[in-house]
Amino acid sequence: MNDKIPIVPGFTKTFEQAAVPCPFCGHIHRHGTAPGARLSHCIGIETKQYELRFVVGPLPEVYRLLERQIRKRADHAMHNGLKCRHYRQGA
Repeated sequence: MNDKIPIVPGFTKTFEQAAVPCPFCGHIHRHGTAPGARLSHCIGIETKQYELRFVVGPLPEVYRLLERQIRKRADHAMHNGLKCRHYRQGA
């Protein structure tokens, strides 16, 4: 069992909130801007902890694209009641 807590970047332009790419579900979570331990806000999976570190600047587009793909697959699966052959095959 791996008990290491992942360290993840928090991206911010305003210093009010940080956009954090979740290492567990791939979605973008929002947190306050103080660095330190955070709990994930993942839907449908167990809450886990990660360590927030800061990178000042906008969230890189690659994280937005990844989240869109994850949301699209989740929406597709929900629409088809998890019976869709494309979802099961990872398409």
